[in-house]
Amino acid sequence: MNMSKEVNFGTEARALIAEGADLATRVLLKTLGPAGGCVAISESYGGVKDTKDGASAIESLEVSPGYKVNNREVGNYINVGIHAVKSATSQMDIAVGDNTTTGGVLTGFMIQAVNEALSKRSVNARVLCTGLDWAKTEALKILKDITVPVTSIGHVATIAANGDEEIGSMIADIHTKVGDAAVTVKLSNSINTTYEVVDGFEVDRGFISPYFATDNKNACELENPYVLITDKKISSIQEILKLLQAVMQQGRALLIIAEDVDGDALAALVVNKIQRGLKVAAIKAPSFGEKRKALLQDIAVLTGATFFCDEMGMSLENTQLESLGQATSVKISRDKTCIINSQANKAVLERRCDQILNEVKNAANNYDRDTAQERFNKLKHGAAVLHVGGDSEAQAKTRKDLVEDAVKAARAAVKSGIVPGAGASYCYISNKVRQAADDLHKSSSCHKAWLEGVEIFVNSLKKIQHNIILNALHEISEVSVIEDKLEEQRTKANKCIIGYDARNNCISNNLIDSGIIDASQGPENAITIAVDSAKRFASTEVCMVNVSTNDKDMGPAGLM
Repeated sequence: MNMSKEVNFGTEARALIAEGADLATRVLLKTLGPAGGCVAISESYGGVKDTKDGASAIESLEVSPGYKVNNREVGNYINVGIHAVKSATSQMDIAVGDNTTTGGVLTGFMIQAVNEALSKRSVNARVLCTGLDWAKTEALKILKDITVPVTSIGHVATIAANGDEEIGSMIADIHTKVGDAAVTVKLSNSINTTYEVVDGFEVDRGFISPYFATDNKNACELENPYVLITDKKISSIQEILKLLQAVMQQGRALLIIAEDVDGDALAALVVNKIQRGLKVAAIKAPSFGEKRKALLQDIAVLTGATFFCDEMGMSLENTQLESLGQATSVKISRDKTCIINSQANKAVLERRCDQILNEVKNAANNYDRDTAQERFNKLKHGAAVLHVGGDSEAQAKTRKDLVEDAVKAARAAVKSGIVPGAGASYCYISNKVRQAADDLHKSSSCHKAWLEGVEIFVNSLKKIQHNIILNALHEISEVSVIEDKLEEQRTKANKCIIGYDARNNCISNNLIDSGIIDASQGPENAITIAVDSAKRFASTEVCMVNVSTNDKDMGPAGLM
């Protein structure tokens, strides 16, 4: 198949990208808020998946090259715009877990508004971007001022799970028992949703190559894997060839934790995974120096592995299976790895915990004490495994997506605090940013394009609340009435806690007391990602997409 590039420039290129962003935004908007609907997605094997999770809904969206706009086939250009919104939801899913839909639609709103400003009003793109940047900075300051500490993890988790109080209560219970330890979400073999606290360990390292991912959310799951632990760099496949052959003969998976895996070793692992079905993943060893050695020894104790230390001159070439550790399951994302081992030797674990506790007591400085305490907490408190059930496999999978969001949202809320939900925070921030811009304009006249950037920002933020209410009421006239009432009450009280309760179709005078809240990291990341995406779009002057002589879809060039 002969491949070539089709190129488009300037206003036309941006218009096509904006068209794709608009399509993705319209899909996401249907799921926004508690009254939002589901998206039905045709699966490759012939089934249908229903989801209300923004990141999951948009993940499958891609149009064919024959998709027409004004009777012209522009599908590959449209996919570039879809990818821009898809990237925003993916970044939100990784950073927060919740607010994926909000991050996506906010990005779409800003891209469309920037396109209109550049094409219809011919404003200066560079100056417009400085207006967007200023507005973002002001917004994040205001967000920090309205953030309050979390008082109910259950409320945050319940909202992220689309009002599922059982899930919210369960996640709150898990947090009480294991604190900020790792929580792994798996499908249950029954219709019931349950959880268990097991021995486990989480490290701040993700897979070395995205080719190790095993699902469409860029995560890798290994069941019952062997675990190789070393602080050596593995560059040659010959170092672990015999070991790989032994693992494959057992039909088991393998997790490699090393200083790094590169060169022909990494290439061979990836090729064997893709072509021969080798169940393998590799992550870099966490931390550095002495702390790295200590963490690797902790993981070795948890899994029953031999720690192959470079300083001791231990070779990997003749490693036997008996020197490997074992785990019940391992889940790896781009930046974290959770190792679960329900069969760990309790006595050995206890001795290790006692040893670390002595390190805490005898630490020479605060850094060493905090480091040892962190290791103790991870090893002592273990991890939780949440088994999600449903009346059918499809329902269980849909619910699992929501539960994963709820777990991440709860963790984000504990870390960053909470703000009023239902789009109220966005409206409050929008009004304050506009007021600050007006004051600045009065004292020193601002450039027209700069003001345009600020206006795009404040208008985009207000659309979040508008569409949450629209999904609940379905009538534009009714939405306008509600919005006017909310604006009047917020202005009078000068508070951001007043908003619309879409679940009960009424105005709430205190969204936080009503349990309608977001983790502060949600708006923070949504605003940052949307502005960054809009700025990249504003600077786009050329768009190149793949085309083929037989018109088969090769996907977007990935410009955004």
